[in-house]
Amino acid sequence: MDTDATGNFLVSKGRPQITLKGLEYLNESSLMQRAMKMAKGIKDCVPGI
Repeated sequence: MDTDATGNFLVSKGRPQITLKGLEYLNESSLMQRAMKMAKGIKDCVPGI
């Protein structure tokens, strides 16, 4: 993963990556769990996504 001059992580639009800390947050956050379920439902309904 790349960082800028101040140490902030850079995310490429073509190659997004997630850290273990980010995965833990997604797993523990009820708001994010609802958003993931909604996104999964949209993906299942819209072909080609």
